[in-house]
Amino acid sequence: MGGAFTTIPVKAADTLPGDHPIDGAESLKAWLVTNRSVEFARSLVVRLATYAVGRRLELTDQAEIDRLTQEFVADGYRIRGLLRRLVTSELFLTK
Repeated sequence: MGGAFTTIPVKAADTLPGDHPIDGAESLKAWLVTNRSVEFARSLVVRLATYAVGRRLELTDQAEIDRLTQEFVADGYRIRGLLRRLVTSELFLTK
């Protein structure tokens, strides 16, 4: 016991689709914020809504998810506003 550990450097650089190079977590974060912020917003809305209503979302919920996502983006990605809109939405109130 008590053997020595060998450390191997982590390769934190790669190239994303579209030939965009990244080098570490901060570079990836910057790319996501610049190029995928609306997709991130929708994903967050879907996950919060699923948790809030306690069931899987259905096709009939998509219009409300779209509205909540658009308002979240327009509000500057403020979580407090999203949560307020979510708990006052038809989706939540008719769960």
